[in-house]
Amino acid sequence: MIHALMLAFVAGIVTTLAGFGGGQLLVLGLAALWGPLAALTATGPALLVGNLHRLLLFRADVDQRASGVYAVGAFPGALVGGVTATVVPERVLVVGMIGVAVLAVARHVLDPRHRVPVWLLGPGGAVVGFVAATGGGGGVLAAPLLLGTGMSRAAYVAAMATGALAIHTGRMLGYASRGAMAPSDWALGLGLAVAIAAGNTVGRRLRDRLSERWMARAELGVLVASVLAAVSAAG
Repeated sequence: MIHALMLAFVAGIVTTLAGFGGGQLLVLGLAALWGPLAALTATGPALLVGNLHRLLLFRADVDQRASGVYAVGAFPGALVGGVTATVVPERVLVVGMIGVAVLAVARHVLDPRHRVPVWLLGPGGAVVGFVAATGGGGGVLAAPLLLGTGMSRAAYVAAMATGALAIHTGRMLGYASRGAMAPSDWALGLGLAVAIAAGNTVGRRLRDRLSERWMARAELGVLVASVLAAVSAAG
């Protein structure tokens, strides 16, 4: 459990600094320890509470229109993804996790920049929600989607947190509909949530001290670690 709490603490720091990546790292790390489905279900409550705390930290930066459109699309995608994750073989979840982790590294290296209209955040959010519920790394798709609208870095972190609330609610409902959310998942999730909130607070302070260049380097390091964790989960 100590290892899980340490992962959750680092996840909070990473996501608050970069806007995404921490949840993926947490899911992949726990998948290597507990298995992919157990990691997905246990992190649901943790990431829900962690993103609620992050949203409170960045509440002054919320773009209500963009965040709302994104969240409305993300919820049904995550709900369908949550049901899907409970019926496919676990090896399929592992392959998906590896694929998302590799895609995360590729996105960071290529850094695509395209202007995205706000209306596209709805269907785009649905795809992000589905990927997050089945592969634990929807943020890799959400990052270019939200940043492509031209919002500020702080508004982007706030929008990611808003969408994450919809995603984690949707995927937990999907898991629960198939009987995959056990009482132990809620207990573990709440414990991890405390560690994530602590990481959020540290990450918020670090944002004021680190340059964008150093944050980008840290993000790449975490993404490479995610790939290694995904491969470890496959083993």
